[in-house]
Amino acid sequence: MNVLSPDLTQSLRIFLSQLAAEGELLRVSDEVDPCFEISAWFDQLATGRAVQFDQVKNHSLSVVGNILNSRSRIAAGLGLTAQSLEQRIIDAIANGIKPVRIACGPCQAVRVDTPDLEKELPVPYFFP
Repeated sequence: MNVLSPDLTQSLRIFLSQLAAEGELLRVSDEVDPCFEISAWFDQLATGRAVQFDQVKNHSLSVVGNILNSRSRIAAGLGLTAQSLEQRIIDAIANGIKPVRIACGPCQAVRVDTPDLEKELPVPYFFP
């Protein structure tokens, strides 16, 4: 798996594009049910490709999973090699940075005042 450029590591879209280009992303276009079906896919692909479900029953959002199911994939997503991952984690813990508060950002572009998260988010069910 190729390592992302460090300035691109904070973008899930870019990481998913990289996985797709390398044949490491399975896209499921058929409708899937978040009630146990998605979790069954994740289980079957636990050590394989990442998977993206484009049509989730009763939801407008897609679901991705298994994107961080190996050390090499975690490292690539962080812009590192698998060999340098452990030391980078140790260094990050030892040299933490303080959060910076900002007034607004892209993550605040859509505002929902009273969300019903159970309805809004296609959260997979793993157990009855």
